[in-house]
Amino acid sequence: MTIAKLVCPWTNIPGGTGYSVFYLNNQSPSPAPFITFFTAVGPFLPVGVRIDIPNNGQLLDEATGKMVNVWTQGTAGSVTGTGSTTFFPASGGQVKWGTGTYANGRHVMGRTFLVPLGVSSLAAGGGLATSTANTINSAATTLIQQTSSSLVTWHRPKYKKADTPGDPPVLVAQGSIATVVNSTVPLKTAVLTGRRDT
Repeated sequence: MTIAKLVCPWTNIPGGTGYSVFYLNNQSPSPAPFITFFTAVGPFLPVGVRIDIPNNGQLLDEATGKMVNVWTQGTAGSVTGTGSTTFFPASGGQVKWGTGTYANGRHVMGRTFLVPLGVSSLAAGGGLATSTANTINSAATTLIQQTSSSLVTWHRPKYKKADTPGDPPVLVAQGSIATVVNSTVPLKTAVLTGRRDT
């Protein structure tokens, strides 16, 4: 199956640009549901932190991870944080995306880190305030609904080095997707120790 990749960069944060990456089994996804989601998150983001939601991206082969085309749909948008000026650079929240799929005896789940969040979104004990978690989870539930169940988690394919030098890597395990059916937002603070490219 061909899946769409939507990459939302976070800028104006310590440690370099961060990325929220989403996958959908819709080959021309609208950015509008993601703009709505991050708009709901905006009041918890530190002042000035910006998240851009593009209206284009890559189309990938689910099994191999190779790019097969590009998609363009709708109008891009951006969200700028309006929360606290005080925050911990590596600390925030996360959305856990639940699926109805099990693989190798484990429940397949995805995660979207929301790091950093302003201190005003935290409880006195240091975790997320219940009101913060509830608002974010409500936004995540709306995102699932507005994407018409096309939001998926993607287990990336695995490759091994070719036996013959110069040959391309050999695919040893195909990638696979699982449809997201629900979400949870833990009260425990999520810590992001590094930011990597997509």
